[in-house]
Amino acid sequence: MQNNNFLGEKRRSYIEYIFMAFFLLYAALSSNSITYGKSIITPIMWVSFALSLLVLCYRLINYKLYLEIPETLILFFLIFSIGISTLINYNYSFKRNVIFCIYWVIYFLVLFTTEKNKTKESCKKDIKFISVIFVVYTTVAVIASLVLYAMNVSITTVTEDSGYTYNLGFVWGRLWGVFISPNNGAISSAISIIILAYVFIRNKRLWARILSALDVIMHLLYIVFSDSRSGAIVLSVSVAVFVLCAISIAIKDKKLLLKGASFALAACIGISCFLGMRYLRTPVNNIINIAASQLSDNDKDSDIDKDNDNDKHSNIIDRGYDLSDDISNRRFDVWKSGLEVYLNSPKNMLVGLSF
Repeated sequence: MQNNNFLGEKRRSYIEYIFMAFFLLYAALSSNSITYGKSIITPIMWVSFALSLLVLCYRLINYKLYLEIPETLILFFLIFSIGISTLINYNYSFKRNVIFCIYWVIYFLVLFTTEKNKTKESCKKDIKFISVIFVVYTTVAVIASLVLYAMNVSITTVTEDSGYTYNLGFVWGRLWGVFISPNNGAISSAISIIILAYVFIRNKRLWARILSALDVIMHLLYIVFSDSRSGAIVLSVSVAVFVLCAISIAIKDKKLLLKGASFALAACIGISCFLGMRYLRTPVNNIINIAASQLSDNDKDSDIDKDNDNDKHSNIIDRGYDLSDDISNRRFDVWKSGLEVYLNSPKNMLVGLSF
């Protein structure tokens, strides 16, 4: 075994944690509607990039420790595919593809490689560190999003350089909040709910359980207001797997029939969770309608209220405009278009992966 540790174990661990913190901060700010495209992201990106190079240098020097895991080869094949695609598609944004190729090479080899002899405790420590940062940011973002909803904020912005459109607040019948994509926000909330459920079960302190429960409620509200099927699916599957793992640990080496029953129970709980999340918007919309009607009755003699009556009802969760006639939400059209591009491309060939 190679033992060329030029940083020292503790220093290397500190650098990796600092890199992960900056990387997660960079990812968070890049997917936040308030900070998207702002100059604050640039210095954080460069610090993250510099730290990733330092970690990557260590791993290249000690490459034998990482090649002991067979799955590492998959990453090399993926990176090779990105490189080939970048070269073959040189006519299409070659400079941008090269930049993304460099970033992907660094981050794949930094984020998805590990030593075979890494201890269980070290893995737990890594997961705890990432989970805390993730849940704290997602919680702050969800609270900010719900505040924007309560304040009737609805802003659509188009970037000058690329023409990219993103929203802030409640837009087009769903809550975006401070997330660039409501689906990403809902999925982040779903993951946070599972982490918080684990904290609730494992932590015996009353204040920790109360905070966890309140946090779960806020994340559930965001999933409902964002009207995200992706978030509901992720939450449902996560809950099902969570229940299945818990039951499996409890029954251990019991009969196969009992294991099959636990699998069926977990599946039923997952399906029920999905249906519940999807139908929660109906009572929520009813509450919004009742509140809007009461406000309208209280100010029925006000011309201002009359003019803004439509604005009050704009907070109704409804994006039937893109779901009513296509259950795939236009995904089938995109796949059909992709097939047409493939059939009409030179030599009917699509090579590799690139931006």
